[in-house]
Amino acid sequence: MGTRFAWTPAIVLMAALGLAPRAQAVERKGFIFGVGLGGGAIECDACDTLGSVEGGGHIGYMVGPRVAVLADSWLLSHEEDYGPDIRLAGSDYSNQPSYGGDQDSEVLAYTLIGAAQVWPIERLWLRAGAGIGQTDVRLGRVTTAGDVHFAWGLGAGVELLHRTHFVLDLSGRFSSIDARGGEQRWAIQVGANWY
Repeated sequence: MGTRFAWTPAIVLMAALGLAPRAQAVERKGFIFGVGLGGGAIECDACDTLGSVEGGGHIGYMVGPRVAVLADSWLLSHEEDYGPDIRLAGSDYSNQPSYGGDQDSEVLAYTLIGAAQVWPIERLWLRAGAGIGQTDVRLGRVTTAGDVHFAWGLGAGVELLHRTHFVLDLSGRFSSIDARGGEQRWAIQVGANWY
């Protein structure tokens, strides 16, 4: 990941933690669900950084007062008018036909991990896990599905607004995809969570 982006999520989270209003008690128990929207980037060893829109969600269960197990999924989407050469996640899309004459393109980077999430302090959570990642590329009217690769991910978030069964948070996430080209994904998002 580029050095200019490496500390961005940590700086944003630290600033938000200092500005967050006093927390109201949250009853964290049973099933949990959350969705989020933000922005981020797709980076790899042999390609340019692709700024992207990010969306994600998770579902899980509280196994203790400060520990949850989750299925966490997120998607990064980047649209652009590419030239003839696209290489991501170890796959070469440079020879794919477009069948339409236009070379507009979209890169979709999916990540799905099983994760553990802990709250070391009341408003701060940390998440880590492993799963799979895939990158699909659309050139014109043709979509090429990339290979599925092993992925691991990390995340951290600060809870900005507390209600008894609802939390609004700001989070940062990072994942690395074990592909031939070496692909990393990161994002910052605002999320809504229900307990």
